[in-house]
Amino acid sequence: MKDKVCGIEITNPDKIISGNIKKIDVINYYEKISQYILPFLKDRPLSEIRCHCGFEDCFFKKHPDKNVKKLIEISTKQDLILEAQLGSIEFHPYGSKFKSKNKPDIMIFDLDPDRNVPLATLRKCTLNLKCVLDDLGLQSFLKTSGGKGYHVVVPFKKAKTWASFSKFAQQ
Repeated sequence: MKDKVCGIEITNPDKIISGNIKKIDVINYYEKISQYILPFLKDRPLSEIRCHCGFEDCFFKKHPDKNVKKLIEISTKQDLILEAQLGSIEFHPYGSKFKSKNKPDIMIFDLDPDRNVPLATLRKCTLNLKCVLDDLGLQSFLKTSGGKGYHVVVPFKKAKTWASFSKFAQQ
């Protein structure tokens, strides 16, 4: 008998992703947190980290099919479960929505560890960045990236263009 989650058939539910974490565990996790994650994914183009054979065999995916330039989109809990069923374990939203791809409305600082930098130092740098943004009067929030790093996310009113947004971000 095959497992189903939200009507999506789950193949190889007992496949080990990492350590003692099974594919079905990842899928059940996303099903459980879907109400919290969907507002940050919905209506935005996405990139994903997909791991078909566990953490040792992952790749960065921007398009649902290499022959089609359509961007990945997750709008419903079923979409989220389907992507997890396909091996996606991390979801990275773009800074703009589909309807206004050229007008960013969030800035994401993606802070990833380096083998020469202890995780405690990365955490301190992440908190320092948040403090700087707070001092500038920018509301920001922290989240894990899904991998080993952290994201500092800053919501914005829609910028006029990516160029003006990038100029601000670089400063």
